[in-house]
Amino acid sequence: MKSHPHSRFGLRLALVPSTLVACFALLVLVAPCQAQSKATRWEGSWNNKKYNTKGPLQAVIAPAAGGNLKATFTGTGIRSKFSFDANITKSTKNNRVALSGKTRINGDDYTWTGSAGAAALVGNYRSRSGNNGTFTLKMVKR
Repeated sequence: MKSHPHSRFGLRLALVPSTLVACFALLVLVAPCQAQSKATRWEGSWNNKKYNTKGPLQAVIAPAAGGNLKATFTGTGIRSKFSFDANITKSTKNNRVALSGKTRINGDDYTWTGSAGAAALVGNYRSRSGNNGTFTLKMVKR
């Protein structure tokens, strides 16, 4: 039986899909954060189409300098917990917040795009090594 490609690297490769998902979640927070100065919590899930894996994803997104966002993402990938911080670039078009970014996770370069409404964030990600997938997050009501 062929071993799972992530198993040799443990948490490191499992974080890549989750990281992208987290970044997209950050994009969703942009709309609510425009009217607020405090952080917003988001919850949802991510998937990696290359390896047919998925897991839970949470994000805390807050306004940052220059009208952009800063987020901390946490989740589980291949039974290992992960956490990472991300900076998100945002723009607004047709009453939707468009989010995008680039990051390097465990030596792999990732790009992502997404959009956010008042209560949900959706996005897509891809890495240089071929990891790719989607994520969906919903704002947690306080």
